[in-house]
Amino acid sequence: MSSAAVKSTGGTPGKDKQAAGKDKKRGDKQDPLHDPVRAIAYHLRGSKGPESRNARLDDYQRIDYFRGKDLFRLLRKNPDLLDEYAPSITGKPTPANPGIKERDVQIAEIGERLMRDGYFVRIDRVYEDPRPGRTRRVKFPKFMQTLPRQMQKFTDDGEGFYGWRYERPMSWTSILLSCLAAFAIVLMCLFPLAPIWMKKMVLYACLSILGLFFVVFVVRTVVFAVVWLLTGRHFWILPNITSDEIPIDEVFSPMWEFDDLDAAGNVVGRIGAVKRIGLAGALTAVLVGLYKIAPENTKAINIHKAHDSILDLFDLNDVPKGIAGSVGKVDPQDPAHIAKMDRMRREGREAAAQAAARNEGRDGWNSTRRRWEYLVYLFRKIPDATEQELVEAGYRDYLQAPLQPLMDNLESATYETFEKDASKYTCYEEAVLACLKDRVSDDDAAAGKETVLMVVGAGRGPLVRASLRASARCGRRLRVYAVEKNPNAVITLQSLVAAEGWSNVSVIGGDMRSADPPEKADVLVSELLGSFGDNELSPECLDGAQRFLKDDGVSIPQAYTSYLAPVTCAKLWNDAKAYGDLAHMETPYVVKLHRCALISDPAEVFTFEHPNRADVVDNSRYAKLRWRRDPGSHAATMHGFAGYFDAKLYEGPAGNVHCSIYPPTHTMGPGGEPMFSWFPIYFPLRYPVHVPAGCDVEAHMWRCVGPSKVWYEWSVTAPDVGPIHNVNGRSYWVGL
Repeated sequence: MSSAAVKSTGGTPGKDKQAAGKDKKRGDKQDPLHDPVRAIAYHLRGSKGPESRNARLDDYQRIDYFRGKDLFRLLRKNPDLLDEYAPSITGKPTPANPGIKERDVQIAEIGERLMRDGYFVRIDRVYEDPRPGRTRRVKFPKFMQTLPRQMQKFTDDGEGFYGWRYERPMSWTSILLSCLAAFAIVLMCLFPLAPIWMKKMVLYACLSILGLFFVVFVVRTVVFAVVWLLTGRHFWILPNITSDEIPIDEVFSPMWEFDDLDAAGNVVGRIGAVKRIGLAGALTAVLVGLYKIAPENTKAINIHKAHDSILDLFDLNDVPKGIAGSVGKVDPQDPAHIAKMDRMRREGREAAAQAAARNEGRDGWNSTRRRWEYLVYLFRKIPDATEQELVEAGYRDYLQAPLQPLMDNLESATYETFEKDASKYTCYEEAVLACLKDRVSDDDAAAGKETVLMVVGAGRGPLVRASLRASARCGRRLRVYAVEKNPNAVITLQSLVAAEGWSNVSVIGGDMRSADPPEKADVLVSELLGSFGDNELSPECLDGAQRFLKDDGVSIPQAYTSYLAPVTCAKLWNDAKAYGDLAHMETPYVVKLHRCALISDPAEVFTFEHPNRADVVDNSRYAKLRWRRDPGSHAATMHGFAGYFDAKLYEGPAGNVHCSIYPPTHTMGPGGEPMFSWFPIYFPLRYPVHVPAGCDVEAHMWRCVGPSKVWYEWSVTAPDVGPIHNVNGRSYWVGL
């Protein structure tokens, strides 16, 4: 270690320190241990030096320290060190046949020299009094403080604590141990890739250690209780096993100890025999009472079953699980799979018959066994999860804030998720197909009549593609304008038009409310719907884009209606409540509802139609809703409302096309999978409402429109009257 490792904390540098500085300038080419001061510091800082501990110094750094008396004790036992280094350090020869007094003088001078050269400093404990619950101060405290400059002296009697400022150079052993520690960390990171047998070995080792600790703590507690009850003394086996103030090599020393002695060796805190017996009697009565009311359990513990359960918990079982819920795909028509299932059923019936024969005289065994067999049969009939269900699993009962389509630009990942919903774009394709057939007759189509179709909010082009497919299917010519305000989506859309060679498609960048297309459209197509129909400002956007539409033009969608239902969903309510503020209890969330139940069927709330030909366009709404429940319905706790929508994309002679997440009319894809572009919306209540059995529910809903924002307000008035939520949009609003 170079002289730079020694930090001086005060005093005038000595000649040795100046020499050390010269050594440093020469590049430390000389052996640092040729300096006797540094040589003895090197020895004392090692494993054979005085006993040391680590503590927090002045609340901002860690330091190793030792007691002065331990330094005196060590050097007294090693006179060879004093004979070797003391004359060079003190400048005085060692007297012939030195006694203890002469040795102590040498030790004190060596300590003073080490302090003067900055190898260690004088420190002291922060807390002078014993910690709460203790009668004596700890031998090595964990919190220390540096003493003032005038007290930086090495005492002749060796009292006090001293903190090391000298760091001993790392040995090859330390370097090797550091490399092994880094290697062990890498192995732990690769542990998930380890073979099953290695994982089991680690599991068994951990369980063995935990079991050993459990046995030790039980024995300690029992012995303590017995000794305390008989004598009133605090007797502990392995008293240091729970201490965090000593090194690990001293955990088992001493093996036992009485910890109720003060500094003078007197017993303190002893409780009288009558109180001890009374407390023991009360505890025994409690335990006997608990045993009496405990349910009977005559079934013996199955060690093998418990072992398999632990392996299943950590996914370490060699046998694959045969129960439903795995992600793997199995062909139910595969002959091998059918044969395997038949064999499992046959083996199950045979095992059940053998168990029933063995337990024929036991009451209820056959009935319980049959029920268990039937449950196993039902589990095996559960089909494997589809890819869509696996994707949606992460969104179940997860609160998401609704989109802000006008204020924010959607990310590419969001577009990609929406574009995977084939059922939605199939509906739009069918709606455009029916509209084109109704607007353009076969004769006009043969004559080459062209329809102008404008997609507002075109995104990355899925609606454009669906409209062109519909045009090709019915043989009607189209001229398409794609309007989009997101600059990133505009670039993607322009690249798509060039790549596909769509010569009849023009891309217009800008907000649909302020864009200026070259001509008006016959058909206006948009997918601006939100989970509640109008909650993503579809009315305001389409009203602004209505000027693009001819007088006899058609809007797709033509109309949409929102629905609301009281719902019990404790998890969602608790998740919103966990934020701890009012705003989150007055914010509607988009949620894939899973662990919830509707208290009543959804009721119609708001309806919007497009194009809006009203003289005065006003998109604010109010609805008073009353859900009349069956007199035989059960009581429930209402945590909020679940919102849905049903959209009429197009209705005409050529067909009626709807797009809906309203449960009775939920849109399904070609393969029977439900549409997933929209999850229901959840309006929480600040306080859950108890709904008695057969009691009706009444609520009020407002859609408020301001100069720069739109927001919802809602309130419950039956069975109890609650506050109005989100007054003036104080917690949630959608920016215009």
